[in-house]
Amino acid sequence: MKYVHPDIVVGEPVPEVEPRVDQELLRLMKRSIRWSRVCLVCAIVLFVVFAIFRPGWGVRIPVGGLFLVIWLVPLRRLGKYWKVKKKEPGFEASHAPMNWSLPIWANIEYTAYAVSFGLVFQGFMSAGDGFTSIFVFLGMMMFIGGICFSMLSRFAREPGQVCCVDCEYPLAGLTIPCGCPECGRMVYDASWTTDHPRVRSGWFVPVGVAAAVLGTLLLVGGGLWPLYGYGFLPRGALTKLAMTDSRAFNRLVAQPMSSEETNAMIEALIARNEGVDGWGVDMTMQGLWLDQFLGTGVISQEQYDRILDRGVELIHFEGTATARVGELVRVELASERVGYPGVKFKPWYFSRGFEVVGVSGFEDALTRAGFITKFYRDWPAEYGANFANPSFEYTPTESGELVIRVRIVLAVFPLVRHTKMNVDWEVDEEAMFETAPIWYRVIDLEHEIEVLP
Repeated sequence: MKYVHPDIVVGEPVPEVEPRVDQELLRLMKRSIRWSRVCLVCAIVLFVVFAIFRPGWGVRIPVGGLFLVIWLVPLRRLGKYWKVKKKEPGFEASHAPMNWSLPIWANIEYTAYAVSFGLVFQGFMSAGDGFTSIFVFLGMMMFIGGICFSMLSRFAREPGQVCCVDCEYPLAGLTIPCGCPECGRMVYDASWTTDHPRVRSGWFVPVGVAAAVLGTLLLVGGGLWPLYGYGFLPRGALTKLAMTDSRAFNRLVAQPMSSEETNAMIEALIARNEGVDGWGVDMTMQGLWLDQFLGTGVISQEQYDRILDRGVELIHFEGTATARVGELVRVELASERVGYPGVKFKPWYFSRGFEVVGVSGFEDALTRAGFITKFYRDWPAEYGANFANPSFEYTPTESGELVIRVRIVLAVFPLVRHTKMNVDWEVDEEAMFETAPIWYRVIDLEHEIEVLP
């Protein structure tokens, strides 16, 4: 289909025309720009709040998902309009692409807000290194965006005057048919013209190159940021950031710390991580730093209890409470995942095995069934839910009541090479360890099963 402009008549001079801006599309785009501004401000606020308080994924994912849906709301109408527009005759022609129907500022401003929103959204959804987690991503986006922005000097178009379709030279005042004064192409009718010329601007390339260079510096220097960037912060501010920002923490502890500062940092870390879940993924460096004080006397027994007792409370029996004679009875030990500060803080788990106590005819039942061994060091912190749950199976032959007991010992040992981590079950608690532990707990659990005829 030939391109037809309503103001061009063969045999008459080409007039200066009003640029043919798609007013409905421009209205929708302005609406999206205003909405994106509000969402960007809210995203920045969320980024700061999440960076300070470091909530878990249970908060980040629902809040982030809801926020993303809210941001996409005004785009629905834009998408619907585009879908209808694509069905109009001539839309696929080179004279009428969708993004050429708007002033260039609208496309640039909307893209800038959308990219900025994406950067901040990635930042507050990240569970990594606090405020610094956005720098590498920002550098990557600035590098790619700078290259794309430079290319606008070649491809960017917007509504304008009637021009030659090849060189975009204005044809106002010339009578068609005529030759283009710039490139010499013969213009026979409107199909050899366009009213969406390329944008002739000299600021696309320098701005794009500057953004790409800055993005490259952020990417290359991302690893050096903690060394130089945090070095300008006051020690008080660095201490506050260190609770949630691993890089700020590394910068802080790389400097000499007094015993008072060390004790205050240990107490602050323990206080922040009290709870069922324990140490989070973002506290890895802090936990490894705390490892070095294991068994040195710097950490008190009360602080050991606050770190490690949460794992004791979560271990429990899982299994049926009723069974019938001749049916297989299976019970197992289970626990939710617990986060400990570092590798050396993870307690060893020892089991004496399962013991079946007969009540109402079961006095001579099998005793100490199962196994007597050490558990995996990481059970139940990581592997308990998958394959390492200690279990016991038994098939009763008489009705009555079964009581299944198990004794578990959790222990943390000093940082001594070749430490002997064995337990003697035949002696008292005080003497049961081959190497004296720094901390230990003895747990006795029972599980009752009613056996029906």
